[in-house]
Amino acid sequence: MASAIAPITNRFTRRVTRDVVGSLTVGTALAFIYWHKFHLPAIQEYRAWDKVVFAETKAIHDEYYAKLNK
Repeated sequence: MASAIAPITNRFTRRVTRDVVGSLTVGTALAFIYWHKFHLPAIQEYRAWDKVVFAETKAIHDEYYAKLNK
């Protein structure tokens, strides 16, 4: 006896595949946005600050060793 309604085949697998692919796509896009909009500018700001602090520390040390060697 044939059924009037076609059987639903492979629906769960398609749904899981779509969910996984969609999650990976959205997650990768959000990670890319975070990395380039928040993380890299923060690192650049930190490195600029670090250069200033290093220059100040070097100046203090150079002054100290200049007085020491007189």
